Amino acid sequence: MAEDLAAPRAEEVAYRFDIPAQPLGDALQAFARASRQQVSFDGAALAGKTSSGLSGDYLPEEALRRLLEGSGAVFTRGVRGVWMVGPAQPPPAASGRVAQWETIVVTGTNIHDVAPAGAPVLILDAEDIRASGYSSTEQLMQSLPQNFRGGEAGASADVNMSVGSQRGFNATAGSGVNLRGLGSRATLLLINGRRVAASSAGTFTDISMIPIDAIERIEVLTDGASAIYGADAVAGVVNVILKSDYDGAETRASYGFTTEGGRDEYRLSHNHGWQWSGGSMMLGAEYLHQGHLLASERGFTANVPPPTSIFPSNRLTSLVFSGRQRIGEALSLQADIQYSEAERYSVSTGVARSESFIRPTRRNAALGLEYRAFGDWTFSVDAFASDEDARNRLFAYTPDGAPNFDYAQLRTQDQWGAELRATGSVFDLPAGPAKLALGVSYKEEKYSRRIDFYDLYQALGRDSVAGFAELHLPLVGSDNAIPGIRRLDLSIAGRYDDYSDFGSTRNPRIGLSWSPISGLTLRSSYSTSFRAPSIGEEARFGEQGLFGIEILPFYAADGTDLVPVVMWLGSEDLRPEESDNWTFGLDWKPPSAPGLAVALTYYDIAYSDRIILPPFDRGALSNPELQSFVRFYDSPAELRALVEERVARGVFLVDATSGLFGPDPLSQATAAYSYLWTNADRVDVSGFDLGIDYPFRRGDNRFEVGLNANYIRRMLNRVSPSALPYDLAGTFANPPKLRARGLLSWSRDGLSSDVHVNYTHSYTDTSGLVDRPVDAYVTVDLVARYTFDADARGLTDGLSLSFTATNLLDEQPPYVEFGGGGSNYDAANASPLGRMVSLQVAKRW
Repeated sequence: MAEDLAAPRAEEVAYRFDIPAQPLGDALQAFARASRQQVSFDGAALAGKTSSGLSGDYLPEEALRRLLEGSGAVFTRGVRGVWMVGPAQPPPAASGRVAQWETIVVTGTNIHDVAPAGAPVLILDAEDIRASGYSSTEQLMQSLPQNFRGGEAGASADVNMSVGSQRGFNATAGSGVNLRGLGSRATLLLINGRRVAASSAGTFTDISMIPIDAIERIEVLTDGASAIYGADAVAGVVNVILKSDYDGAETRASYGFTTEGGRDEYRLSHNHGWQWSGGSMMLGAEYLHQGHLLASERGFTANVPPPTSIFPSNRLTSLVFSGRQRIGEALSLQADIQYSEAERYSVSTGVARSESFIRPTRRNAALGLEYRAFGDWTFSVDAFASDEDARNRLFAYTPDGAPNFDYAQLRTQDQWGAELRATGSVFDLPAGPAKLALGVSYKEEKYSRRIDFYDLYQALGRDSVAGFAELHLPLVGSDNAIPGIRRLDLSIAGRYDDYSDFGSTRNPRIGLSWSPISGLTLRSSYSTSFRAPSIGEEARFGEQGLFGIEILPFYAADGTDLVPVVMWLGSEDLRPEESDNWTFGLDWKPPSAPGLAVALTYYDIAYSDRIILPPFDRGALSNPELQSFVRFYDSPAELRALVEERVARGVFLVDATSGLFGPDPLSQATAAYSYLWTNADRVDVSGFDLGIDYPFRRGDNRFEVGLNANYIRRMLNRVSPSALPYDLAGTFANPPKLRARGLLSWSRDGLSSDVHVNYTHSYTDTSGLVDRPVDAYVTVDLVARYTFDADARGLTDGLSLSFTATNLLDEQPPYVEFGGGGSNYDAANASPLGRMVSLQVAKRW
């Protein structure tokens, strides 16, 4: 279950431990899981050390002391309650110095070994990921209630069934993260704390390219964070931490299929790690194959013309490398490399059939050098490079099956940069040292696109520089606590970014955490965030930002007949998006209920100048909310002259009316629709997050119950300054008012089971002529696992078996009148897969 990292350290309470004798690193991980404590240790420094195990009820400190007896390791309590474990004598590579603790940098701060004051951070650790039963990273993230499956870009694999206004820009059939439903571009995705190249003209970063078995944990900051990370962190940050310090090898193989038929999948992964005195290295590889799902194989897509893919077939090959090495007493080097390549195939049928072949390839590399200087000051320099290229090939056929045209497109997006950072203590306060982080960064981005069909090529680039500072002030702690103030932490951060094409921006953040009584912390934060237009959005042709014109059939203003409409394609001059973010929350760990943790957060985001494409609405001529994008002309001749003038300047023209208006539809067209990237007025979203987690024991049985829920109070949208605001929450293709995911877990000896209940609240179907209610959507996931005894020999040594059934009860998506592509389900709020069962075998070597 997701854990709130910002929760305070409660009074020490006893936990039940049942940890067998095993390598010390594994024993420390078991201790962390049983006590829900954070433990930091250098795996290389503890290599070869063992623990004699532990059984019984103990306070965490006493349990850790007994666990380390005879191992030659010691521990201390770090900042924010982190248990730091290391050898009693320094390893040879660090002779003459104290043990080198692993530095911890939490998402949401640049300062080592502290949690960002006032910030809500959720953690999905390796056990949460394994207990979910999901086979891909996008499935895992889509289960998070704070993340919206839909969005303007249709950033989910069933993009053909999406009604997102930008679904055509999901050129890779990938999946993005869309926190708060503000759009996947408003969520910053990091891998190991670093940016990666975006997908599909910058509309999202494809999480499906991240192999799930390579993930150590995922940290989700549900708060604006441009003061820390710069652009894109409007709705929050998702930081995917890949496995690094790993000793040994593990192989996993799984096979699954939908019980209704239509899709199967199999996955094979292998991770191998080596550790030595002063360093470590890990190599990981994963192969995932997913068959495609056809609309003809589901009843709620029976009206979609066959053959049409709901999900494309997908073959993903991924490689991961991570290495760490200490150099002398104070210097350390780290390197991370990731490579992923996917092959996706889908078929679509409208007037005629078309086949799409997509091959996205992503490469990431980072090199970091860290120097431990005087006191606790650390200086580091990071260099990173990331690129993604996507090759699209579309074969279209005429209605009688003859080849029509071959459409090829190549998009490339790459970025590289470097960051210099220093962090350490600056002065002492009664509650502890004040810590400061300072840094500067430089980044270059490039984007290119070639479309052979239109004989078009574009290439753009830009660079940016930034400077940032952050100060963490522990004002009140155990040494100077007073009644009503047991702990008080304040953090202040600021960042300045300067772009070569959009000027500069300044963004502050202030956070406060206050613990008035034992086990309770109140927190609040305020920040501003921004998002510079992606290069793909910025890209435009011609003096007026047009690169194309299409003539399409729209419904007339009276809604009775179809008329030809000229649609402008391109971009207006764009401004950066901006937001104001407020959060208020509490974390409660009552001493009277050991293990219980409750987190409640209220959030309020005012998102202005949001960059959007107007809805692709064939009823736009009569829609009062879209009149600012519609212009009527006195005669067809007036509009024709404007079209011909722009075509003469190199803008391409496509007649997409299929002959409905004869050979010359411009002779009848008197209306134009501006389907251009534009800055909308604003979106205001507010709501509540609730997290509950309670692990406990009854005899030899271990249980855990949990709940993660998101309630959207309102999501007021205004597409232009002259339009009236309207509430998107709880309407078709938009976030529902309430999403929740519950957990009931049981384990005993080597057997465990996890049951998740996923709830999507009922909402209003606005896709038809008359609004109608949509039923709530409830699914149940089951994961059962058996791990053989740790002292087993032969084939069962290190072996585990697991069975997973997602959507166990085979709940069908609720009916909607007009989904994307003619379907009768809402791709933004329900999955078309149905029940899927899988079996996994894992072996540690």
